[in-house]
Amino acid sequence: SLSNSQCTVSWGSAPVNASGNNLALTLNITFTAALGGNRVIYMAARDVNEANNTDWHSMGTWTVQ
Repeated sequence: SLSNSQCTVSWGSAPVNASGNNLALTLNITFTAALGGNRVIYMAARDVNEANNTDWHSMGTWTVQ
C-alpha cells in the first residue's frame, strides 16, 4: 500500500485484469477524516514512454465521512 496525509491506496493480490483491449485496475482508497466532504476522483493513463497520454478526466465522486 501507499499513503500520504490525505489517503491510503492499497490493492489485492491480483489488482489487474486484462481482457482484449481492456485493462481493469482495482484499488482500495481510504481517505483520512481531515479530508472530509465531497471529493472528485480524477484518472489518467499513459504508456511507458509517455508518448500517449489520456490527460486527466473526472471519473467519479466520493463523500468522505
